[in-house]
Amino acid sequence: MGEGIGERFQRETKYSQTTMGRPSLDWSAKPEVYKTFASRVRLALPPPRSGGGPALWDTISARRSSRTYRPTSLPLADLSQILWAAQGVTRRIPGHELRAAPSAGALYPVETYLAVHAAEEAETGIYHYDVQAHVLELLKAGDFREAVAQAALFQDFTEAARDLVQEKLHSYPLTRPLPEDPAEPLFVNTNDTINRNSTASAIVFEGAPSPDKAHLATMWVILGQPSAGVAVPVWPAAGKVPAPTAGPGTAPLCDFARALVAYLYPDRRGHMPQYLSVSRLRTYGGEGVPAKLLRVENEVIARTVAILAEWEKKRPAAADMAEFQESAAVFAYEALKREFPDIR
Repeated sequence: MGEGIGERFQRETKYSQTTMGRPSLDWSAKPEVYKTFASRVRLALPPPRSGGGPALWDTISARRSSRTYRPTSLPLADLSQILWAAQGVTRRIPGHELRAAPSAGALYPVETYLAVHAAEEAETGIYHYDVQAHVLELLKAGDFREAVAQAALFQDFTEAARDLVQEKLHSYPLTRPLPEDPAEPLFVNTNDTINRNSTASAIVFEGAPSPDKAHLATMWVILGQPSAGVAVPVWPAAGKVPAPTAGPGTAPLCDFARALVAYLYPDRRGHMPQYLSVSRLRTYGGEGVPAKLLRVENEVIARTVAILAEWEKKRPAAADMAEFQESAAVFAYEALKREFPDIR
């Protein structure tokens, strides 16, 4: 697997005095003020509201981060309002159109692109926001959630547990170019990361949406080394744990993760037990281990988000919570075996 767009962005945007050039501007060669894709399918957005709405201080007081998303599509009017608040035109004066976001000299170098998955009246795909016309331009149709996750270096709320950065060695294994010679694979020492070879599990706690719904507090459990497993939900309120996360000796999900770890740490002599093969991590199956793990995990998360939205409306019985977490864990285990058929 070659260098991805996320890795390329990290590499090419690093600050370096040798690549900055002379600090001067060629005003004769300046780009157009507005970037547009006029030949593409265009979706007109509803006019944004510029007045009314909740008071600023009330909004700040009520602000919370949440990853329990509604299973319904985003209304186009709401998407229009978000885009206007981010980059929309707020005032027109001779020679300038001022926007919601500030910019030195009113140059506005930032372009806004959207990966749309579930918005009313909008086809799934990648869009560009035409600021001046307040219009969306469809650049490419299709579901690009996984590609966007890869471009963002697979960052999601469980990815903190998979951090492979080794600051002592200044090692960033997901962004470094792979050696051209397969006989000389790239390794990284993980002994000072969460993903050390001896790590047996990791848990990410997602708090309850409100004090009166404490039963919805979720433990996202990754059995085995985090870079070799997927997160599955477990609720203390369910009164039990899923079968794939338990067992008389070891748990099936843990057994799979340890088998994958054995593949990722190929040293058989015992001299380098803490060195992970980045080459194997990034090239397995043509797309790499993270892409396969994320495909399974994202499906588990999507199913969990949907059921949590239902449970927020009506409190579930402990048996219902236990049944769902069992089905999610079984799905993850079976899906991992399909994604990694030779890992046993």
